[in-house]
Amino acid sequence: MLRSVLDVFWDEDVWLPPNSSWADVAPGPNKKVTYTDHWDVLLTIPMAFMLMALRFVLHNYVFAPFGKSLGIKYTRNKKAFPNYKLEAAYTTDPDSKKISALSKQLDMSERQIQRWWRHRRLQDKPSALVKFCESAWRSTFLLYSLIFGLYVLWDKAWLWDVDYCFVGYPHQGISNDLWWYYMSAFAFNWSQTFSLQFDVRRKDHRQMTVHHATTLLLLYLSWVCNAHRTGSLVILIGDSSEMMLETKKDIRSSSSEISEKSDQGTTN
Repeated sequence: MLRSVLDVFWDEDVWLPPNSSWADVAPGPNKKVTYTDHWDVLLTIPMAFMLMALRFVLHNYVFAPFGKSLGIKYTRNKKAFPNYKLEAAYTTDPDSKKISALSKQLDMSERQIQRWWRHRRLQDKPSALVKFCESAWRSTFLLYSLIFGLYVLWDKAWLWDVDYCFVGYPHQGISNDLWWYYMSAFAFNWSQTFSLQFDVRRKDHRQMTVHHATTLLLLYLSWVCNAHRTGSLVILIGDSSEMMLETKKDIRSSSSEISEKSDQGTTN
């Protein structure tokens, strides 16, 4: 049953041009060009853990000290007193009717429950320094990826003329530098997906998980279908836009902290 489902999903008429088969684009020693191998994607998982280790080192020994030198404070919000019923209701995002029911069950006023939830939301809110370090890591890697992507694609014809993305498709060989470029994109998105499970959980946790999962799926499909020329251009454009967004977050968080500190000094 699973085999039949996979056969329908990977139908050659859907993914490949006419008169082409998966056997034609499978890697092998006697092929004229070097085709992509879908098993290479497994190598990006240990690479992702290496990136997470690098992020930990940079977070604690580079980004955090630099953020503190800019005046960004690391403040921990007070934890709400433990209450497993309120915690269970908090995770389900209760409405006003549930608040009334909890008030009767716990012998607490609705105002007390709402106050507990406010403390609980503040408990999940990351500090400005943590947000600065996270944005600094993403912007640093995206800057590296952008520079590396330009280095890899600068002498490629499809960077300057997108028509070359389709010339000879799907019989387009993968070069070593383009292989590393793709693998680094895979590894970064894997690391972002894994780190979401350990970082401070935010409101957009599910949305970001879906975002990274979708990105990994698109990377995988373009890799398997040997559409790496088009995929490399998409990665390059995405890195440039995301890098500017993350850099803007860094500037905003640091400037807001510095202005707040100066306002406090003026008031004192």
